[in-house]
Amino acid sequence: TMAATAFAVLHANAIPVFADIDPYTWTIDPRSIADCITPRTKAIIPVSIYGLAPDMDGIMELATRHNLFVLEDDAECFLGYYKGRVIGSIGHASSFSFQST
Repeated sequence: TMAATAFAVLHANAIPVFADIDPYTWTIDPRSIADCITPRTKAIIPVSIYGLAPDMDGIMELATRHNLFVLEDDAECFLGYYKGRVIGSIGHASSFSFQST
C-alpha cells in the first residue's frame, strides 16, 4: 500500500477503500476490487509497483461495468509497459513521479 495515494484521496474529502493484491504479481487484484465496489464508489486507483503494472484489462473491464473513473498511479513504473501499451495510457488519467524510490 502506498500511503501517499490514500492521503490524496483523503485530501479530496473522499474515503479510500483498500483491495487486496494478487500474491503472484504483488499488484492489486481485480477480483478483490470487485468485492469492494459499492454504490458510493467513484474511482479505482491501481498502483503500479516495482515496475509492474496490475491487470489493467480486468480493472478497465470493472470500471466500464460500474461506470468508474480509473486513475493510474504509475510513480514506480515510469516508462513501463503493459501488454505492449505504455503504462499510464490505459486508464482515464495517470500520475507519474521522478522521485527516486
